[in-house]
Amino acid sequence: MTKPKLLIFLHWFWFDKDNNKESIQQLADWLWVEYFSFNALFDSQRERGGYSRFWMDKITKKSIYDNKIHKSIDYIDFTINKQLEKRNLKREDIILCGRSQWAFMSIYTWLTNNKKCHSIISLCGFAREWIEINIKSKPEIIRLEAKNDTVLSQERKESYKKLQQDWIEVNYILDTKSDHDNISQEAIKKIINTYK
Repeated sequence: MTKPKLLIFLHWFWFDKDNNKESIQQLADWLWVEYFSFNALFDSQRERGGYSRFWMDKITKKSIYDNKIHKSIDYIDFTINKQLEKRNLKREDIILCGRSQWAFMSIYTWLTNNKKCHSIISLCGFAREWIEINIKSKPEIIRLEAKNDTVLSQERKESYKKLQQDWIEVNYILDTKSDHDNISQEAIKKIINTYK
């Protein structure tokens, strides 16, 4: 595997208050890559007003095909392209990272893109059964599961098995000191070790 050059972290608009902000920056520093993060807004259902986090359980397959999610992916793709142009980099130079919903969106963005990225870091994220729709690339996924995660159901924790059935490489890390909202220093070190 070639060395990555840029870590892009997807987050929501309260990232300044996120407990993991420093850990993500540290991850980039220890990997010796540039770091860029941005607010990957998810288009909410209109009756809830404006933009909001994307809640998987509140949205139907039909609304996926009505572009509610694809608009977000298009926005993510546009932002990534801008950063590539600015730094004169290629898609394969990028690590895309996200936590929880944004981990899922990182996976979905790249699996449905013709150009493969370097890798994906999924922090306490999950995959869904319909993610197999239009799989166009199969980058390596580094998946961190927090043993103390009380947010994700066991079904969602095991959802990555579906990706492995589709011959997508998933590097699994279990961390006993992390929970869904707090990624430990030990977990960051374990992730870094996968790149050595």
